[in-house]
Order: sequence, then C-alpha cells, then structure tokens
Amino acid sequence: MTANAFPPPKMGEPYLLTPGPLTTAYEVKQAMLKDWGSWDDDFRAMTRDMRRRLLALLGEGSEHYDCVPMQGSGSFCVEAMLGSFVPRDGKVLVLANGAYGLRAATTMDYLGRAKVLLDKGDYLPPRGDEVARILAEDPAITHVLASIAKPVRASSIPSKRSRRRPMPRDASS
Repeated sequence: MTANAFPPPKMGEPYLLTPGPLTTAYEVKQAMLKDWGSWDDDFRAMTRDMRRRLLALLGEGSEHYDCVPMQGSGSFCVEAMLGSFVPRDGKVLVLANGAYGLRAATTMDYLGRAKVLLDKGDYLPPRGDEVARILAEDPAITHVLASIAKPVRASSIPSKRSRRRPMPRDASS
C-alpha cells in the first residue's frame, strides 16, 4: 500500500465520496464499539488530553486559546464557528471554490453577518493577489474563511481549512 492509497474496506462497504471521503476506517469503527459516558473519568481524561494536544499544535501563545470539541456534521461545526467567532458587526471574506464555501456564505446570510464572497467556481483556488486586493479595498473585513476544495480521487483525501484573522485553529474539517 502506498502512502496515498486507501486500504480496501474490511467490511466490504463502498467508499463514500460525497464530496468525500466519508468512509470510516475500520480502526475508527473498532474504537467506536466502546461506550463512553461523557461524565466518566476516563472519557473526561481522554478529552482533556486531546484538547491539550490540539492546543500544543499552536506553539507559542497557545495559552491564549481553548479547544472545544464538537460533534456533528462539518456544516454544523462551520455554522457554530462562524456564529461564535464572528461578532454581529464583523465582516467575513469567504474564499470559495465549491459547495462548502458557498454553504459558508449562505450561513453568513442567515446568521446576519456581513460577507464578501470570492467565488472561484468548483475547481480554481483563490489566489493570494486576489485576496490581498480585496482585503486592501475593504478594511471592514475582520475575518477570512477559506474552505478550499480540490478534485477528489480515490487515492487522496481532500482538505478544508478554516482560518480567521487571528483565530484559534479549529479541529473541524
């Protein structure tokens, strides 16, 4: 198996690429067989350790941030992030090159937050000079959200990155 290849599903289930991949690794499924109580000491210790390790990724200054694990769909987490981090008088530059970015822009509308949308269609990434120009022309922009899609292949995992100026990094995808 190469570093970029997915192992075949152990239970014969299909790959879910919508836009993907949503297929859950067998090892994750095994871990999910244990029931965890949210107030059990072992669960709380595991969650505390996960939060500490995620914050450590920030390096210097991580003590100014916190990590709040959230369960739910990616859209749910993005909505929670935008509703929490962007104040009512904030304005977001949404960098979109696919459905996720457009969904984030729609989320801004129903949250009642101002936005500027840089829509690059389904495949083109936003360019640094475009972003710099928009930021220079609109000093009211307080946050930047990048939801970057790339073509899905069975041998790669697409990435989505969300950023804010400055924003604690989140663990949602």
